[in-house]
Amino acid sequence: MIFYLNRGLILEQALCQELESYLDKIHLDETYPNFHVKVTNNHPFAELYLHSTRTAADHFPAIVVTTETDNKTNDLMQLGEDAMAIGLELEDFEKFKAEMDSLPGICTLVDPESEKQIREIFEKTQYIYGIKMDQRKTDHVSIEIWADNNQLKNEVYEQIRLYISGYLQTVLKEKYAGFGVEFFDGTIRGERSNNYNTDFDIALSGAHIAFEMNYCISQIVLDSELSEITNEIEWEVINHVKNEQHTY
Repeated sequence: MIFYLNRGLILEQALCQELESYLDKIHLDETYPNFHVKVTNNHPFAELYLHSTRTAADHFPAIVVTTETDNKTNDLMQLGEDAMAIGLELEDFEKFKAEMDSLPGICTLVDPESEKQIREIFEKTQYIYGIKMDQRKTDHVSIEIWADNNQLKNEVYEQIRLYISGYLQTVLKEKYAGFGVEFFDGTIRGERSNNYNTDFDIALSGAHIAFEMNYCISQIVLDSELSEITNEIEWEVINHVKNEQHTY
């Protein structure tokens, strides 16, 4: 029987949480008592388009964190898939389960039926064997800052730019250590000014910061029929339509 254990990272959720925490720690609301800067993954423009009766001013100032694209990390483009044979003990499985929802953005998943069956197998044997496939990804992150006060927009931009270029990577590396998060300040591109929007009955000033961030995601495929593992993995094309056998 085949089981899939998926271990992903929704980077924009992690970044949204960290930026919100950062603004709390620098007491931005106390610095600008007439404003509350929202940090969100849901673009306020989409919300206003869908619910035109809502007051636009209630949504701003806002920091919008999204990922534009993701792809395999450039330096690894010519390399094949990183796969290794593994054996899991019950303790390893418990650690995997404990990681689920432990931090914003962590997206580990094993469905309840599979979990039940895996635990039944562990009652009979010490190990379940399979393969672990790691994928190194690069997300192209986009951070938009919108406000109806141009000076406020500029100052919020500066606070965010300093954090991204400074301590953010250290925080992410500590909290999401198992995902190998890293980025380089040479990829950071900023647009402080010359972005405007007048579609919602108020004049909004916008700024934009973009950068690239690398991280690792994994899929573990367990096969309850395997009784041992080796260091070498033999790949065969799997054709489920013709029910061809596969081995590893």
